[in-house]
Amino acid sequence: MKILSAAFFALLYINNIGFAQSSAGQTVPVNPPDCKNNPIFMYNLPGINPAKAAISTSEKKQKGLVVVELQTPADPNSARGNTYQHPSWDDAGYLGAFALDYDGNIFAVPSPMVSVLYNPQESQNIIYRIDTKNAEMKPFINLPHNAPNNNYNVQNPFGLIGIFYDCDNHSLYASSVFGSDEQKEIGKIVHIDIQTKQILDEFQNIDPFGLAIARSTGEKRLFFGKARTGEVFSLALDSNGNFAGQPRLEFSLEGLGPRGDDRVRRIKPLANGDLQVYGLEFYYNLTAPTEKPETLYVFSYNMMQQKWVLRSIN
Repeated sequence: MKILSAAFFALLYINNIGFAQSSAGQTVPVNPPDCKNNPIFMYNLPGINPAKAAISTSEKKQKGLVVVELQTPADPNSARGNTYQHPSWDDAGYLGAFALDYDGNIFAVPSPMVSVLYNPQESQNIIYRIDTKNAEMKPFINLPHNAPNNNYNVQNPFGLIGIFYDCDNHSLYASSVFGSDEQKEIGKIVHIDIQTKQILDEFQNIDPFGLAIARSTGEKRLFFGKARTGEVFSLALDSNGNFAGQPRLEFSLEGLGPRGDDRVRRIKPLANGDLQVYGLEFYYNLTAPTEKPETLYVFSYNMMQQKWVLRSIN
């Protein structure tokens, strides 16, 4: 099962805003297409057909980032053909979520699998950057955490979990649960300037999971799931992309799907304003990816009623 992966994008889209008809039958602001571009190195990999290539961090027999050929490019779960891995792509152990920027650089976060042998806790708040031209992976920024006295919580091996690239400001958002325990949420969301590596803003003392920017409700907001519940919240963003106000509850996965207690590990805005929400079990413990069944939920925003509507569960 693919836990954290992304298909290879063959086109550079223009970041424009329009209006469309949602699944709920209401006129809603269209979420802008992704502005991310292909990594330049993807066109020159030995034995890889760019038309069938995908970037993956969830191959069962390889840790780190891997480029794979898909038999059916539109299906990330289809049979694999040739693969390629740069020598530096497994230096950080297992990787999880990643985001591409306008130039095709890849920003990835670590994700311990099964054990912390390849993913020591002290490295779990490092964002890594894979250069669009030479494909080399290097640490990009080590985010400060809130664990008191650098005492890592042995019950929580996770740090960074989510990452998202903002096309408007060409900056990154990242979520971390580093150091949190059963009693205290000391995670945070950070807004990072890619050019300067400066932390522009932080929202503290929450444990956020998957991140995505969408305009489904009529304004630009950063949506995020919570690592402790199935709830999805959002934060308003100002013109600079910084956080404005307090989190607003949007909807919840509680009681939905085959398990009824899913957490939101990824949010994908669709062009018509709907949100695809990928849910799976998460209890801050290490579990093999094959033991993590995933469910896809689709939500639409009803502008007249000003509420989210569940459209489908798969």
